[in-house]
Amino acid sequence: MGKVCCTDSTDYEKKWRIEADLDALCRAKAVEKDPERMAACKKLAKTKLADSKQRRDEMQMMIDMGEGKNP
Repeated sequence: MGKVCCTDSTDYEKKWRIEADLDALCRAKAVEKDPERMAACKKLAKTKLADSKQRRDEMQMMIDMGEGKNP
């Protein structure tokens, strides 16, 4: 039988991360089974990706123009 209690902080963090991953996988399976939720997730993902690309492009433009650099 395994440990009942985690005495080392790294053991606790590892266990917490594994439980979080399991929770994410369970939620992902539920989304996969529901076409409406999957469509909504894909739509949101596309929107977030487009926003991220726009921010990246704006930041690159500022860098190219020399903004944000110390004189």
